[in-house]
Amino acid sequence: MSRLKRAEDNGIKVAWSNERFELWLLLHFQTLNATISRDQYITNLNKHFKSINNGCYDKNIKNIFDLTKDYVDIAIERSEKLRNQYKVNNSNYSKMNPGTNVDILVKELIKVTRNDT
Repeated sequence: MSRLKRAEDNGIKVAWSNERFELWLLLHFQTLNATISRDQYITNLNKHFKSINNGCYDKNIKNIFDLTKDYVDIAIERSEKLRNQYKVNNSNYSKMNPGTNVDILVKELIKVTRNDT
């Protein structure tokens, strides 16, 4: 049994991203329907970040939310479409590459922050 399945069976919701977290960020700027190499994520992000962060992506950008917030709705839409393209059982995350459910977490965080205001 996978760790993700075990967590879900115990009532714990997990955000995941295949093949790496940067997929979620990349979906802010482009549609991705095919597997790319782990290094290609960074290459693509560097291209998109030219205009928003002095030309480069860095894993530790402190203001990443501010840099990407204008694109979050399209990233959510692209994430949902990407997951929906798979005909496998949604608990078979390893088959979803590329695939992510970080959008679900982000939608929940948006709800919480909007309720606080």
